[in-house]
Amino acid sequence: MVIVEVLSPSTERDRDEKVSHYRRIPSLASYMLISQEEQRLEVFSRNADGSWTLRETREGAAVLGEIGCTLSVEAVYRNPLS
Repeated sequence: MVIVEVLSPSTERDRDEKVSHYRRIPSLASYMLISQEEQRLEVFSRNADGSWTLRETREGAAVLGEIGCTLSVEAVYRNPLS
């Protein structure tokens, strides 16, 4: 139902191809991409008509309603590696 992916520099380059494949998964309702380059969560959600909606979050929280999950940007980026 849901995919959450932390983007590395190499997966960031391949994101368009990967997103195209994700969207072909019939059971996939949402996928989240988490940037390593900046504080940004992108949630793509499938609409009833099969189209997709993007919600980009840089502060506050992102919601994956299909699984009842809310992720705060602050919590995701609390302990940066650098």
